[in-house]
Amino acid sequence: MAVAAAAVWMTALANAQTSSNTQLLSAGLMQDFSAADVTSMLAEFEIGAAAQPYQGDETASMVATTSGGATFIITMLQCADAAAASGCKQAVIYTGMPNSGVAYDDLNTFHTNADVTRAINVPDQQMIVFGTQIFAQGGIGRENFQLLTALFLNDMQAYVQNQMSAATSVALRFEQKPQGKTGNISTVISPGARLPSPRIKSIDHALAAAVSNTHSVEFLSEKASQMVD
Repeated sequence: MAVAAAAVWMTALANAQTSSNTQLLSAGLMQDFSAADVTSMLAEFEIGAAAQPYQGDETASMVATTSGGATFIITMLQCADAAAASGCKQAVIYTGMPNSGVAYDDLNTFHTNADVTRAINVPDQQMIVFGTQIFAQGGIGRENFQLLTALFLNDMQAYVQNQMSAATSVALRFEQKPQGKTGNISTVISPGARLPSPRIKSIDHALAAAVSNTHSVEFLSEKASQMVD
């Protein structure tokens, strides 16, 4: 009798869990996301995003610019249709800053205080790459995606404010190539250079735009700030 009661209880529990999972999915958990989804979520933070030309691999990238002039990149991975930037399971959000005047201890301090962001110094490119990852496997809510993005922006805002207060603001100079050439941005970054993280594929045109950041830009808008306060 007790065994039968236990079996009934376990069946009821399993049914309740299934019902709960179904309710969560119907409540808006994303099993994947698209460039349109990302653009919509960023727009709520007063951030504009533009899709980059498809590079013929399994990734899709977007360049985002905050209302405070900061630039960062969203590269979407494991996409069902990378050319259309749809059905993507993962995203890497990253940006670049000049490494001039930045001490090793500055990065240690950053890692100690950062919520979601990792910094990697790339000395031969005269820059530091900051990034975080978002995973949709198993489902992710729209607000969760936005919160992780807001935490990244908050980490970056803290970094630039600390560097400004330390008077180490040095912009990485770049200029447009003359007309008649390729038209790509000319920087100290070597075309086709690779970053240390396998999740961040390349620093060609996408990250070349990101390193236009100075230590006076603002990553965190008021609306994004409200999510992390």
